Parts: sequence; structure tokens; C-alpha cells
Amino acid sequence: MATTFADIPGRVAELLGGRIVQWVPPDRRVGDYEGRHRTLEIFDVPPDQQRKILRQLYPARAGIERVLGGPLIILFHTPQATQRLYPEFSAAHKYRALAARMADWTQTPGADQPTFDPDDVARLTVEAA
Repeated sequence: MATTFADIPGRVAELLGGRIVQWVPPDRRVGDYEGRHRTLEIFDVPPDQQRKILRQLYPARAGIERVLGGPLIILFHTPQATQRLYPEFSAAHKYRALAARMADWTQTPGADQPTFDPDDVARLTVEAA
């Protein structure tokens, strides 16, 4: 399946483990520089993780840039900047991360998890008031 311009943020988010990624919206593009329409925002990235993310994207970058017809420009937002400028993204990312951890926890059997027989659990009944 061919990748399109619209598919790129989703593909990058997958490569980065579900991070929030989007094209810079036209109404938020500031300044005049070559590639404004090829600027990808990645949210909640501490400064010490930015190089790691660039390395993660390196294998896919050539294919992405072929689709874009030019270089991909990446704009990182630190967690503080994300919270200040895009509070809805910060909250969504935290809830998504928590949901992923909960899903992993519920699907991974562990030695510290008690076992029980479902037939031994009493049924909950609600009486009419």
C-alpha cells in the first residue's frame, strides 16, 4: 500500500510507539521558510530524547521524503511546551499511555497475580429500592 501525505503522521506515530504527531496546521505556521508544509510536530518529547527519536526515524525518512518531494522538517515540543500550548494533546497522550500500560498489565500473566476460580466468585445482585 502506498503512503500518502495524510498517512505520514500516523506512520511516524506508530514508529515512535504511539506518540502524538501531526502536520503543523496552516494557521499556526510562523515565518517563511522552504518546507513549511512539510513540518511535522512531535509532542511531549524531553530534550534528552530528541536525538533518539531522530535515530528511530532515520530508516523511514528517505521513503517519507520521497512522498513529500523534499526534506521532512521536525518540530519537537517538550512536555512543558505541550502542556502550555496544547493541553488537550498532553492529556490525551497521558491517557493513551495509561491505557496501553493497563492493557499490557491485564494481558501479561505474572507470578504476583492471584489466581481464582470464577465459579467461587459470588454474583452481584442489585435489589430494587
